[in-house]
Amino acid sequence: MILATYIQGVPCRVRLTYHRKEERPVLDGPMDWADPGQAEEVDFQVLDLRGKPAPDIEQLMLSEDRRAIEQELIAAIAAEADQARADAAEDALKFSEWGAYA
Repeated sequence: MILATYIQGVPCRVRLTYHRKEERPVLDGPMDWADPGQAEEVDFQVLDLRGKPAPDIEQLMLSEDRRAIEQELIAAIAAEADQARADAAEDALKFSEWGAYA
């Protein structure tokens, strides 16, 4: 996944290189079984507008830029998953026994 964004006002792109889904906490049972879970993680590579690695733009990045880009990527991943679920539901309706009568 590649998104267009800005780092300190410089237009660029970022390529998603790593994504780990959120692991929800497990709080059932005895306290020694509790698992705090883990937050969702993403990592990315900064590219120029031509799609080539841009370490000079990456050096301009502040922690606020990194957080904003991570949130953009997480939102894009969620939107992509929502669209995939909607497409699957639509396909299931088309090919279900009752789809022709709905």
